[in-house]
Order: sequence, then structure tokens, then C-alpha cells
Amino acid sequence: MSEQLITLCDNNNTEYKAFISTNGSLINSDVADRMLSCRIKKIQVSIDGPRKWHNKQRLTTSKEDSYNSVLRGISNLVETYNSKERFITVRVQL
Repeated sequence: MSEQLITLCDNNNTEYKAFISTNGSLINSDVADRMLSCRIKKIQVSIDGPRKWHNKQRLTTSKEDSYNSVLRGISNLVETYNSKERFITVRVQL
């Protein structure tokens, strides 16, 4: 969908930028690269506090720890978006 909107905006001399809110758990380096190419300028990643609190709320379907997956996702975003005038916000819910 982003590709179609980007083309539409480019063809009409209109700036396109996007914002996404995610739990970050599935963001590997390929996904982060794709987000960058889709002109996603602002990203909010939510985490439910320290590991113990987070995992109490957000265990995976197989009841595994998801805290480290979120941290890896944040790390992948920081590496990909480093100094490209994009904003990554981490929202901690307590």
C-alpha cells in the first residue's frame, strides 16, 4: 500500500511520510530496511516496563519471553534509522 501512496504523492508533487506504532517484536533488519524505504519517518515502539512486567502482559502464543524480541526490534530500528532524520520513540507503560 505504501508503494502506491508514495507513487501517487510523487506524481502529484506532494510529500509523503508515514508514522507507525508497533510492539517491535517482529522487526528484523529486513523489516527495518523496508520501513525506511516506505518513508516511515516516525516509529513508536511500546514496551510494558521491565522484563517481568512486560512478559506478564505480553507472552508469545507459545508462552515465551517477548521482552528480548522487542529490544532486538528497537536495536534493528536504531541501526537502520541512525542519523536519517527519523524519530524512534519508545513508549514504556507501567
